[in-house]
Amino acid sequence: MLIKNNQDFWSGLMFIALGIGFALFATSYDMGTPARMGPGYFPFWLGVVLALLGGVVTIGSLRGEEADDHHIGK
Repeated sequence: MLIKNNQDFWSGLMFIALGIGFALFATSYDMGTPARMGPGYFPFWLGVVLALLGGVVTIGSLRGEEADDHHIGK
């Protein structure tokens, strides 16, 4: 595994951890249904989306070319 961008990698892992934490915490509330949402419905899905976004950022930091900072602005 080769990390191309350390900042994206660690921020992606942070998003995953926070998203999973929020989703797990939200399960202690009543979920309800999409038609009649309970107090845990929105925080649960927000945590899931945050974890998915973190996965996308983390995977994006592992592939592709490493940015060449010497050519910025030229």
